[in-house]
Amino acid sequence: MKLKAPQISIAPEDPFGEDTLERKESAEILAELLSSLTESSVLSINGTWGSGKTTFIKMWQAYLVQQGFPCIYFNAWANDFTEDATAALIAELGLGIDELDIKEDTRKEVKEIYEGARKLSGLLLRRAIPTALKIATYGMVDLEQKTEEELADLVSNISSEQIDQYEQSKNTLVTFRESLEAMVSKICGEQQLIIFIDELDRCRPDFAISILEKAKHFFSISNIIFVFAVDKEQLGHSIRSIYGQGMDADGYLRRFIDFEYRLPLPDPVKYTKYLFNRFGFDEYFRNRVTRYAQYEPDEIIETFAALSKSFGLSLRTMEQCFSTLSIVLRTTPPNIGLHPILLTTLIILNASDSSLYENYINRQISAKVVRDRIKKTSEGKEFFLTNYGIALDAFIEAGNCDYKELLALRENYKVQLNKPGISDDQEESIALKMQVIDDIMRSRRGNISKYLSDKINISHRFVRSEDSAKDS
Repeated sequence: MKLKAPQISIAPEDPFGEDTLERKESAEILAELLSSLTESSVLSINGTWGSGKTTFIKMWQAYLVQQGFPCIYFNAWANDFTEDATAALIAELGLGIDELDIKEDTRKEVKEIYEGARKLSGLLLRRAIPTALKIATYGMVDLEQKTEEELADLVSNISSEQIDQYEQSKNTLVTFRESLEAMVSKICGEQQLIIFIDELDRCRPDFAISILEKAKHFFSISNIIFVFAVDKEQLGHSIRSIYGQGMDADGYLRRFIDFEYRLPLPDPVKYTKYLFNRFGFDEYFRNRVTRYAQYEPDEIIETFAALSKSFGLSLRTMEQCFSTLSIVLRTTPPNIGLHPILLTTLIILNASDSSLYENYINRQISAKVVRDRIKKTSEGKEFFLTNYGIALDAFIEAGNCDYKELLALRENYKVQLNKPGISDDQEESIALKMQVIDDIMRSRRGNISKYLSDKINISHRFVRSEDSAKDS
C-alpha cells in the first residue's frame, strides 16, 4: 500500500496508456483543430485547480509529437522568479530547441537564427530613462525661473526622443518576428510549432499577465501556436489584482485567447476506483480479518465517489483524501474495525468543510446539520436512498454517542421497527441502521467519530509534510 499515489507514467509510444480520466478523445479533437489552423493562434485548456490539466497537456504533447508536431513545454510557475516574461520565454525557446528531434545540421542553423533573435529581444527589453524621471529632475530647478522658450525646447526634446524610441522598438519587433518565423520554418517546414504554457494561474499576477501579453504581441507569427493550461477563474483574480476589481476579466482574456476548451470532468466512480488501485489498497484489504472485511472496499469506493461529487472535490483534493485514508489504514491493525463509510465521510468533510467537520466532532452541531449539508445536492440525496447512504445516516447519528447513548438510540430504532403499518422499505432501512449500531457497540468503543478523527488528524502531520515538499 502506498502513502501517496505514484506519478502517472507517460510513455512516448503510448501517451494515453494510463488515461484513467478518459481524455484521449479531447486530445484527438484538439489535434484536429490544430491541424486546421493556418495562422498564429492561442488556445486555452480551462480547468479548475487540481482537475488534471498538467497531466492532460503532457499526454497531449506526447501524442502530438507522435503526429509530427514539434512541441515545447514551458512551466510558467517554475519561471516566475524572473522579472521579465519575454526573457523567460526566449530562454525556454532556446532550451526547447535542444530537445527537439531534428537533424544536427538543421539544429545548427536554427541555433544561429535563435542567437540573432535572442539579441534582438535584448534590444526590445532595454528601457530608456522614463520621461517622468527626466521631468522630475527638472523639478530640482525652479520652473518659475525657466523661460517659456526653454520649457518648450524641453518638451520638444522629450517628445522627439520618445518617438525615436517607439520607431526603433517597432522596427526591432518586426525584425525579431521575422527571425522567429525563419527559425520555426527551419524546424517545422509547413508544420506549426506548439508551445505549451502550464501553471499560469499559479504565478504571481504581474508575471502571469505579462506572459499572456508577450505571447500575443511578441510571438504572434503564423507558425507558432500557444496552448495555455489555466484555471480561468483564478486567472481572472490575477487580472483584477493588476487592473482593478471592476475589470472585465473575461473581456480582457478574449483579447489574447482565440479558442477555449474546457476539460470534461471524469466519472467519479471510475476515478475513485483508479485511486483505490493506484494507492495499492487491494493488498491491504486482502489481509483484513474483521467481520465485514469483504465489504469494506466497496463501502469506501461507493461512499467516496458519491460524496466527492456532492462536495465538488477537485481531482487533486480527491487524491489528497486518499493519501489521508492511506495513512489511517497503515496505522490500523488488520483486526481492528474501520467503519469505512463513516471514515470516508469524515475525511471528505475535513477536506471540503473543515468548520463543519470540527463542529460535528466536538458535538457543537447535530447530526441533522451534517445530513442536510450532504443532501444539498442531488448526488447527496440519491446516495441517502442507497444501502450505503442509509448506513451513513445511522453512522452520522451514532458517531458521537457514548455507549449509553448508543443503547438509547438502538432502543429508539427498535420502537420504530415495531410500529404498526410500517412498510417493507422502512423495515429494511431501520434494520440496517440497527445493524450499524450493533457494529459500533461490538467494537466496545464509544464516540466512534472522535476515535476516527484522532486518526485523521495524526495522518495530516504526514500528508501536509508531503504536500509542502511537493509544492516547494
